[in-house]
Amino acid sequence: MAATHAVGVSHDHLSGGTVKLNSLSFMDGEAMPDRYALRRNAGPTTLVPAENLNPHLAWNEVPDGTASFVLLCADLDAPTDKAGINKPGVTFDDDSERALFYHWVVADLPANVRDIDEGAYAPLPGEGASTSMPAPAGRPGHNDYTGMPGVEDGAGLCYGGPAPPWNDSRPHRYRFTLYALSVPSLDLPDGFKAADVLTAMKDAVLAESSLTAVYTLNTSLSATQVGSPSVS
Repeated sequence: MAATHAVGVSHDHLSGGTVKLNSLSFMDGEAMPDRYALRRNAGPTTLVPAENLNPHLAWNEVPDGTASFVLLCADLDAPTDKAGINKPGVTFDDDSERALFYHWVVADLPANVRDIDEGAYAPLPGEGASTSMPAPAGRPGHNDYTGMPGVEDGAGLCYGGPAPPWNDSRPHRYRFTLYALSVPSLDLPDGFKAADVLTAMKDAVLAESSLTAVYTLNTSLSATQVGSPSVS
């Protein structure tokens, strides 16, 4: 699996150990099935809710001294111009400014956990913006949908799947990264987000592994294999 380093984390202290992340839901670099998305196509410019299930993940070859895990999922290609999203007459292209957008944040996963079932961290049906955590383990953080209008079913403390703009000419890459940490828990504020986790764990990462899946809502594109490039 191709490993990618998260923004804001120093890796000078890595132990040299390895951890391997894999999934039954997709292969590294493949298209993500729309069952794991927040939105799917009902037409070229019409989006409807998808199942919004988190994918299955599993890991092994955990380094000695691992006391907990952190899991993050980020869109590597999110446009920064939010006003242009799904707007007729606007197209995001390779020159458009991009930034990370976090879809899933879980800290303090116990050291004995080795997998996450499909749908275990998905919002409970009918709850909308979830304020409780249906997942079996870990401490949930807020994904970047939190507080955004029109996507309440992906907000809060659960997994919020992809919903890239239908007017984006680039398929979006979604990077799932698991970190093995040397500490059992992180000092995090209430309502923490990915940036808080990245800061808190910067000196505690023993090893990491990533998977990247691709998803698009632009019906003129296909989510082809693109691998797992790094983002710095």
